[in-house]
Amino acid sequence: SLNGDQLDLKDPEGRLTDDFLVLLKANKQAIMQTLREQETDSKRQMPSEKEANFPLSKSQYLIYTQQINHPDTCMYNMPQLMKVEKRWSFEQLCQAIKTLQWQQRILRSSIVYKDGEPQLGLKDQLTEPARLNVASSQMRQTLEELVQPFDLQEALFKCAFIETEVDNYLFVDFHHLIAD
Repeated sequence: SLNGDQLDLKDPEGRLTDDFLVLLKANKQAIMQTLREQETDSKRQMPSEKEANFPLSKSQYLIYTQQINHPDTCMYNMPQLMKVEKRWSFEQLCQAIKTLQWQQRILRSSIVYKDGEPQLGLKDQLTEPARLNVASSQMRQTLEELVQPFDLQEALFKCAFIETEVDNYLFVDFHHLIAD
C-alpha cells in the first residue's frame, strides 16, 4: 500500500523472496503510480440524482473502447442465472428489481456523450424484466438468445423471469462497465 511517498510492504510470514524484493525495488515507481491511480478511481462516487452523468474511469474507458471496436461481442457481458422458489411471483420479482434499481443507481446507467466524450449517465427509466415461459428442454437456447451484445446507449443491465414446467429462474446480465 501507499504511505505518502513510500511503498509500505508488509510481510509478517517472511514469504517474500530476495529476488521478488529486488523486482519490487526495480519497479517501485511504476507500482506506486498504479496504486495512486487505483486510489483515485476508488474514490469516485456515483453522481447525485441531480447530476446527469460522470466521466468513465480508466478501466471503464478501456472496456468501452474494446466494446466500441467489437460491437458484436459478448465478452463484457456478465450473465447470471438463479433458480427462484416457485412461491415468488413475477410481480414480486419485478417490484424487487425496480427497488434494487432505485437503490443501486448504477443499474440505471448507460453511455452518454458530453462534448464527444463517453460518460456514464443515469436514466430515470427502469429496466423491466422480461417474462418468458419456456420448456425445460429449451433453456439452453433461451439463454443463448438472452445473452446478446449490449447497446451501450441503452441499459447496461438486463433481466428476465423464466418459467419452465419444472422451475422458475431469474436471469440477469450486467455489462462489465457497471460491474467493476
